[in-house]
Amino acid sequence: MPPMPAWGAPCEEGLLVSRPRRVMVIAGETSGDTHAAGVVREARALAPDLVFEGTGGESLEAAGVRLHHRVEELSVVGITEVVARLPALRAALGDLRRRLRDDPPDLLLLVDFPDFNLMLARTARQVGVPSLYYISPQLWAWRRRRVKLLRRRVRRMIVFFPFEESFYREHGVPVSFVGHPLADDRRRHPDSSAARRALSLEVEGKVVGLLPGSRPGELRRHLEVMLETARRISAARPGTRFVLPLAAGLEASGPEAEAAAAGVDLRVVEGDFATAVEACDGALVASGTASLEVALREVPEVVVYRTSWLTAAVGRMALDIEHVSLVNLVAGREVVPELLQEAFTPQRAAAALLPLLDEGPAREAMLAGLADVRRRLGQPGSYRRAAEVLVRELEATARPEREERGGG
Repeated sequence: MPPMPAWGAPCEEGLLVSRPRRVMVIAGETSGDTHAAGVVREARALAPDLVFEGTGGESLEAAGVRLHHRVEELSVVGITEVVARLPALRAALGDLRRRLRDDPPDLLLLVDFPDFNLMLARTARQVGVPSLYYISPQLWAWRRRRVKLLRRRVRRMIVFFPFEESFYREHGVPVSFVGHPLADDRRRHPDSSAARRALSLEVEGKVVGLLPGSRPGELRRHLEVMLETARRISAARPGTRFVLPLAAGLEASGPEAEAAAAGVDLRVVEGDFATAVEACDGALVASGTASLEVALREVPEVVVYRTSWLTAAVGRMALDIEHVSLVNLVAGREVVPELLQEAFTPQRAAAALLPLLDEGPAREAMLAGLADVRRRLGQPGSYRRAAEVLVRELEATARPEREERGGG
């Protein structure tokens, strides 16, 4: 049999066409969808031939990713929500496994969402598809033994935080620290007066942010306590106004109605998180990435969280860290107060936040701590650095091209 011609060379059957490189990206939550979209855009700028498909939401879709499943089907918080969504999760996992086996991509980019993604990584390994893991599972916090499983199934970790890089190096997992995307916003000392004018709020007086979380379950668990906290703050500081930056996909009518019933002067802000936060003197923030975003805008905060009793019980047994909030984890010490589960009450939340609203030692100490956190998060360009890792791994582990013959 004569040797095959080079790709692109003419032959009797027609022209051999080189297959574009394909990346399957799996994001199961809104925040992962947002960050993954940033990486996809930068990767396409570096390698325009790349084709992306997978699971995500509005951000990945806008970045040109062909979606097989959407985050709305899959996003869950806590054990009880997992049980409710189990049929949808199983169906999506089965479909994605089938796609990996029937038509393997060149690379699998896993984004957070650990239980689902680690199962998918196993299938990818079985069919010879290398996996990159972007946005680390919190193995450093609990279930540390799973790092062995991750080391077997994943080619490389791409992480946001320096403490994550140290953790994976200690456990023999290839890792690239790219810094946090929030470091791209380098504005210092945001102009709260301008932010208030943009939101049609009076410039004078105190403004407090209520950030209950980006998921429906978080809104349901946190909003009532936050509104009662707001009532207590209003009693202590008459004239205080409150803003709630609403996450995409959540309805404003619910929080507005609850605030009216509670007698709280609440402005719900849709689609402008940064301006809403910059208008604030302080904030109550559900633990998660939002706490870091608030910290980087130098707004003093109290971090809170409630989950189901079952998830909380499991967490108490399994957690192996002193702090929960990302602000304190990055700092390596307590910078912001944490009120979790039964400790998150209106009385305690108001008592923790009120001293931070006025100039004085408590506010000054927190602002100094927030400045330290900002320094630790690295330089701008996180998405670009993550995309460079992705493209390098693609080039280092290129799959053999398959024949695709065009008509001649």
